[in-house]
Amino acid sequence: MDNEIKGNVLAPLKQEKRVDENEIVELGADELGKNEQTKQISLAWELLVDQMPELKDVKLRILKKRQIKDVRFTRGTYIFPVKEEDPLEIQLLLSNDDVLDLMDEEERAVVRQHAKKIGLKDEQLEGALLRVFIFAHEAGHVVDFVKNYLNNFDYQGMARSEVVEIWREEYRANMNMLAVPNMTRPKFEAFLAAATEVEVDEFLDNYGFDSIKEFKMEQQKSYRQLPHESYADDFAIKFIKKNAAKFGLVFAE
Repeated sequence: MDNEIKGNVLAPLKQEKRVDENEIVELGADELGKNEQTKQISLAWELLVDQMPELKDVKLRILKKRQIKDVRFTRGTYIFPVKEEDPLEIQLLLSNDDVLDLMDEEERAVVRQHAKKIGLKDEQLEGALLRVFIFAHEAGHVVDFVKNYLNNFDYQGMARSEVVEIWREEYRANMNMLAVPNMTRPKFEAFLAAATEVEVDEFLDNYGFDSIKEFKMEQQKSYRQLPHESYADDFAIKFIKKNAAKFGLVFAE
């Protein structure tokens, strides 16, 4: 990886010599390529920056956790600062866990669907490559924001804070399109942890579900169909298909 690519990896805010299993630390550019996960992420970031001009000024922050116990932190995310001088940012959380093991059955079904769209066997989209897919998905959100919002002719002359608010309003509108509006996975898990059996039954009955499994399946299906999420999924699928040879992939027959 050349210096230009390394320059897009944010330096850690602090270095930790010892890390317990619940502590999150940041990895700098020098940590990339030291294991299979970071080798693949390093390659993916180099390809993304090279192929997508929308990402040339975006910064990558890589976080590391030995073991992930909270389901909310099994992915990556993106940050769109409202201040013009602050860079757009992608955050990726790595761990020693197999990311597939952290997913429920509904999410695993989605991964299988993604593998099929890419042209892979189910077992090929796992481990380090699944981390790359998650990474590319988050990059897709950033490309969407830069291409369709920051660089949108209709929004030229607006302050970034105004454009970010337009994005947020549209994302909130997206979330209202879920089978159960605005019910995210963390919110539902928190609800389950605090609710009585009667309250859970009332929730399912109010929205016409026969079981928690049915709710999760329909909620996941509607989430993947949201405009912003389907854009990011399609971006990640196309990115891996385009660069399959570089990732050493052989398509399923």
